[in-house]
Order: sequence, then C-alpha cells, then structure tokens
Amino acid sequence: MNQHDYLTDSQKLICMSGSHICEEMSYDQVIQAMTFFAFGIERLLKYLLCRVNPVFILKKSEFKNAVPCLYEDHLITKDKNKEITGEPDKEVISFRVALQRAILFSKSVYENRQLLYSIANYRDILAHRLTTEIDIKKANRLLSRESVRLISAFSSEISVPPVTFFGNECQRLINLSLEILEKENFEKRMNFMLSEHADYWEKKKKDASFIEHAKDITNFLLLTPVHEASYTEFPCPACSNKSVVRIEPDYDQDEESGMAYVTGEFIENLRCYFCELKLEDYEEINYFEIDSIFEHRDEMERVFNMHSKY
Repeated sequence: MNQHDYLTDSQKLICMSGSHICEEMSYDQVIQAMTFFAFGIERLLKYLLCRVNPVFILKKSEFKNAVPCLYEDHLITKDKNKEITGEPDKEVISFRVALQRAILFSKSVYENRQLLYSIANYRDILAHRLTTEIDIKKANRLLSRESVRLISAFSSEISVPPVTFFGNECQRLINLSLEILEKENFEKRMNFMLSEHADYWEKKKKDASFIEHAKDITNFLLLTPVHEASYTEFPCPACSNKSVVRIEPDYDQDEESGMAYVTGEFIENLRCYFCELKLEDYEEINYFEIDSIFEHRDEMERVFNMHSKY
C-alpha cells in the first residue's frame, strides 16, 4: 500500500476521463468521464493523506492491523506475535471520510471542498444508485469547466504537472475551461442576479403583510428543529435582510455494523424570503462566502469550550 501507487492510479483514472470531456457531452460521455474522474479524485485524496501518514486511510488503523498492512517489509521476523494480526484488514476509508480528513492537511482540498462534495455525490450515485439520477447538464458543466482547474490546484500543491493527469488532452481542457469561464462571465451574472432581487425588495419593503410573512417563515425555519438538516441565518447578499442557510449532514456507512454516521456537513442552499433570492450551486455558495458560517461557528464553540473549563 504505497502512497505513490495511489498517485499513479489517480493519474491513470483521471487521464481516462479527459478524452470524454467537452463542452457538450452526450449522456454516455458524462457517465464515463465522471466515473473515471470521481474515482481518480478519490485516489488523489487518499494519496494526500498517505503523504502525511498512510495509517490515515485505513478503516482499522490500530497498530495490530496497520503494521502487517503497511510495514510488513520492516519486520525482522515472521514469527507469530500477539501485537499484530495474522489476517490484516486492508479495507480503506470512503471518499467522504477521505475528504473530511484531507481538509485538515490540504489547502487545495480546503479551498475546493464544496466542489469536492459535489464530486462525492456523483461518485456515490455511480457506485450505488441509478445513473439516471445524475443531473447531466450540471455534471457536464462541472467536468468541462472545473476538472482541469481542480487538478491544476492539486498539481501545484504536490509539485506535479497537470499534464501527468490529463496527458495529451491537458491543453485542450485548459482552453475549454477558459472559454467557458469567459462565456459565463460569472461575476457579471452574479451582480445582475443581485440587482434583480434588490429591485424586487425595493418594491416589497413597504408592504407590511409581505414583510410579516417573510419574517414568520424565516423565524420558523431558524427556530424549528429538523431531523435531517439544520438552519442558520446569514445576511442576504442582495437585500441584507436575514436569510436562511440550510445545512445538511454528510453521511457514510460502517460496512460492519451497517450503521450510518456523520462525517461532516455542507451547505445545501440559501433562501431569502424577503427578496426571493435562492443560492444552491457550489460556485454561488463559494462566491458569496456563505460557508464562512462554519468558521464563525467553530470559533464560537472554541470560545465556549475555553470558558467552560473555568
């Protein structure tokens, strides 16, 4: 279980995705490209963890299991020893767990975590569910616009050229991504959207019944416990009123017990009931820095824990 094997495997899989990626992909092309790309990213996350400590990718990371899995060539004797198991479990962690762990060590993972959550969702559909559940249009856009940008970020961090991942397709994909970015002119689109919703609020802000209704919905969501999600407030980017951010827990499943457990959390969407703004795509959430709520909450928890000791 060598860390460089994970890098090599990642490069092979991602390279196989490259030839399928174009601006207008067919259903089959999207499925094939996303399959190779998602599994390649999974290997890359595990490589990043292995660079820190290969034990971090094992499901059973205790000494007894880790030694025969990772360090058998270091043993000076093959005699039976109660400190190591004779039948090591070489099962490794899932994409989602690898993502949560790699966030702690990799700047590229941390800065692209919302995008990586999206890829994790596609990976789970491809591995466990029907491919018809995939939003082909969104997956197409992610692959054609973001795949080479994401790999470039990782490449810079680990000092490996992007061409080692995409081979002869690398420059074509770079050009494609730049063309799409220029076409979309994302910032202009966001500003236009904010302007539209700000105008809507200007028309409604003197309507007392409308404002009361918006307050009621907002407060209801913020104060009512929800089993599978949580809500927190965030200043609306368009009208500056109190908007509602829905936060979803991220689950994985223990294969032995069959029990699901939370590996992290991510932002599902932002809704403002005063100006009707709704943000749900990862790039919108990143652009308006909505995930900063996690940083503020972590800091509040840290301060609370610090004071609770005294």
